[in-house]
Amino acid sequence: MKTSKLLKSKYEKIVENYADIENMLYDENFIHELRVNIRELRSMLYFFKPIAKKKKYNALNDFLNNLSGQFSKLREIQIAKQIYKDYCGVKTIDYPNIFSDILVKVEEAIVSDLKRVLVPREEFENNNKILYQVIKEIENYEDIEKFVKKRITKMSKDIANQIDNINLSDLDDIHRLRISLKRLKYALKYLPFPLEKYSHISEKVANDLSDSLGVMLDKYATLSIFSSYSNAFVNSSISYHRGLFEGYLYNEIDLNKEEFKNKIGLLQSQIGGI
Repeated sequence: MKTSKLLKSKYEKIVENYADIENMLYDENFIHELRVNIRELRSMLYFFKPIAKKKKYNALNDFLNNLSGQFSKLREIQIAKQIYKDYCGVKTIDYPNIFSDILVKVEEAIVSDLKRVLVPREEFENNNKILYQVIKEIENYEDIEKFVKKRITKMSKDIANQIDNINLSDLDDIHRLRISLKRLKYALKYLPFPLEKYSHISEKVANDLSDSLGVMLDKYATLSIFSSYSNAFVNSSISYHRGLFEGYLYNEIDLNKEEFKNKIGLLQSQIGGI
């Protein structure tokens, strides 16, 4: 079954990535790739959640969620460094500078903490066994074609409702919608079934909207870095740079929200509602 091979290969890729993780913590592309692989596997497993045994699904999903979450702060600081570099380019500020040096020091502290809590190989082996059990349940499901049709229709309909009712002032609301869009996008992209014709939202639209929300959330994540590591930004000169940068970020977030609203409005006008 193609689905089985897909899920197994995705997990194998995660294990392969993690084997080199200690030496690759400063590699932004590597960390991003690892987190994307985890997110893709979780999304595909979520698609089959209704037919998997709850205990096994939850155990595997929790493991993958914790694994990805382990690198969330590192990913945030790496994104913050790039956003700040771009900001310096826009504002013609010399780079690197005293503020970018602080961001580098925060990254170094995060990496140092991570190296002490890396996941032992046995946990990967144990969860690989659980994955194989979940895959077996998918393979043994009687009418998989009927299931995938109903599942993608319901998922996409629920997401269309989320889009119609999104509150862009609620960070949790934004985050939930982005997760839902990614789950749909990866299901449509990877699962070996003709799902697109049963979905209310195309893969292209799901990807575009997800990326738009991602740009917005990256800026919120950058702002959260300053709160999480406030002691690193107490110097008066650094505080001044921080204030200017924060003002820029909030302005950009407002622009991102307007762009997202325009995208939704355009979609709704084209098809009379998503």
